Amino acid sequence: MNLKVATSIVALLILPGISFGTPSFYKDAVPEGKAGRNGIEEICDSSHESHPDRVGTPIQSEDHNHGGFKKVGEANQQENPELSLSRPVNETRLAQSREDVSRSLALMAKSEPALSLHRDQDKLDTKQAEFDSMLQSFKETQAEIKQTFFIAANVPHEPAVQLTDPDRKTFVSVIEQLTVVHDYLLSIHGTPNTLPEKSSIAKTQSSVQLKALADNSVETYHQAVHDLFRLVLTPTNLPPAIHHIRLASNSCILQTLAYLRKYKLIPTDIEKSIEGTLKSPTGLEWIAREAQEAFVPGSRYNNNFHHPFHEVEFLENHPQLVQYSHLFKDLPKKEQDFVLFKGLKIGITNVFPHTHEESGRDSVKISTAAKPYTNFMEKMETILLKELEPGNHQKITVEDFSEVGKDILNIKNFLMDPVMVPENEAIVQNHFKRYSFLILDFLQRKLGPDYMEKVGLSMKEHNTKEFQTFFAFMKSTGQMELWRTMFMDYGWFVMQKTVFKRPVPPKVWEETSGFLWGKLMEEIPDYQRLSHEPEEILQQNSYIHGLKLYWDYESRILGEYLKDFLAMAHRDKDDTSDLPLAYRYSYRTA
Repeated sequence: MNLKVATSIVALLILPGISFGTPSFYKDAVPEGKAGRNGIEEICDSSHESHPDRVGTPIQSEDHNHGGFKKVGEANQQENPELSLSRPVNETRLAQSREDVSRSLALMAKSEPALSLHRDQDKLDTKQAEFDSMLQSFKETQAEIKQTFFIAANVPHEPAVQLTDPDRKTFVSVIEQLTVVHDYLLSIHGTPNTLPEKSSIAKTQSSVQLKALADNSVETYHQAVHDLFRLVLTPTNLPPAIHHIRLASNSCILQTLAYLRKYKLIPTDIEKSIEGTLKSPTGLEWIAREAQEAFVPGSRYNNNFHHPFHEVEFLENHPQLVQYSHLFKDLPKKEQDFVLFKGLKIGITNVFPHTHEESGRDSVKISTAAKPYTNFMEKMETILLKELEPGNHQKITVEDFSEVGKDILNIKNFLMDPVMVPENEAIVQNHFKRYSFLILDFLQRKLGPDYMEKVGLSMKEHNTKEFQTFFAFMKSTGQMELWRTMFMDYGWFVMQKTVFKRPVPPKVWEETSGFLWGKLMEEIPDYQRLSHEPEEILQQNSYIHGLKLYWDYESRILGEYLKDFLAMAHRDKDDTSDLPLAYRYSYRTA
C-alpha cells in the first residue's frame, strides 16, 4: 500500500462522520465464532437466494406428449365424449352458482354496516393508542425535567448540571402548559371515545351560565395551545449533560400538537397559524437546526455513533427525531428541499471549527479554504428563498442559477481531483470532498438527474464514466455509513433508557432496530456491484480508493456490529469500562 492511500485511509478514519447482540430475529443469522463476513453473507444469501420452487411454473398435466406440462390456457387436443353429455348438468350447476352469488351479494350488503363499524373501531383504537402515547410521553418528560431540577438543586456548585434562569422558566412553563392543555382537552372534548354531541361543549349549550363557563375554559385551552407552540420554538442554552431534556420536551410538545391537529381539536385559526409558521423560512430553518443540533457531544445519548447526517433518510428515519420527521414529511417538496439545504449549510458551518480542533491547522486558513463553499451556500439560499416567497408559483430557472453555475462546476471538479495532500491537509480535504458530494446530491434531488444542464452547464460536465462512478460510489458508501450509524446509535439510546428506568418495550426496539438493520443490508448488493468497477477508475482518485479499502473491510464485519448492538440493547448499566467493542473504538484499530 503506497503512502498516498495510507494517508487517505488515516484521514477517513478520524472524520466525525466515519466512526465506529442480536434481536431474536437475527440471532441465527450471525453464527457464533465465525467471521463477520460469513455472518453477513449468510444473511444476504438467505434474502437473495433463488427458490426455484417459488417461481411460477406451468400447470402440470398428464399429457406426456408435452413433456409433462401443459401451457396455461391450452385446450385439450381431443374433447372427452362424456363432457358433451354432461352439459345440461353443468348448466344447472351454473344457475345454482348464480343464485349463490346473489345470496352472497345480499349478505355482503347486510354486512356493510358491520364492516363500517369495524373500521370505525379500528380508527378509535388508533386514536386511543395515540392518546395514551401522548400522555405517557408527558409523564416521562415531566419526570426528566423534575429530576434535572432536583440534581441542580442538590449540587449547586456543579456548572455542568445548572440551568440559567431563562431556561428554568422555560421548562417550568413547559410542564405548566402541557398540564393545562391535557387537562382541558379531557374536560372539554372528553376521552378519545367521547362523541362530539356528548362533549362538555355540547352539554353546556342549553344554559347561558354554563355556556359562559365553557367558553372561558375553551379560551384558556386555546391560549395554552398557542403558548405550547411558542415554547417549542424558544431557544435554550443547556449544558451538554442536561441537553436531553430539550429533546424530550420538544418531542412531547410536538406529539401533543400533532394529536390536536390530526383530530381537529383546535380551532382553524390556530391550526393555520402553526402551519404558516412551520412553512415559513424561519420555521423551516428551525426544523433543520433542531434536527442537526439534537446531537450534542457530552450529552446523555452521546456515543461513537451519535452525530447528524444531511441526507433525507436521516431526517425521516432517525429514532430520536420522530416528531421532526412528521413535520418534515407533512411539508410540500420545495419546503422539504429548503429544510435539507439549511441542514447542509449548518453542517458546513459547524464542521470548520471541528476541523480546526482535529487537524491543528490555523482556523483562519480553514475558513479561507472554505470560503468558496460558504459563498456558494449564501447564493443558493437567495435562490431558494425566492421560490418560497408568498404567491410565487414559478419554478427555478436557468437564469436563477446563472450566478452559481461556475461554483457548481468547481465543486464537481474538486470532487474529481485526484491530487493527494499531506496527512494534516487530508483531514480538511476529506471534509470538503464529502460536502462537495452532498451539495451535488442535493442539487440532483432538487432539480433531477439533468441538474447540470438546468444550471446552465453542458451535459459533458457530468455525463462521464468517471464522474458517474465516483458519484454512485460516494452515494452507496454514504448510505451504508448513515444506516449503520443510526442502527448503532439506537442501541446506545435503548441502553440509556433502561439505565434511567424508562425502558423501551422489547417489541418496539426490536422492530425499530430490525428496520434499520434491514435498510443497511439493502445497501450491500449495490456496494458490492460498484466496488467491482474497473480498478483503474476507482484507484485514480485516492479519496475514492481510500473509501473502497475502508468499506471492503467494514462490509465484511457488519455481523460484529450487530452483536455489539445486541449486547448494548440488553445492557442495564451505564459503565464505560466494559462497553462492546464498537462503542469504544473502530474495529479497524482494535
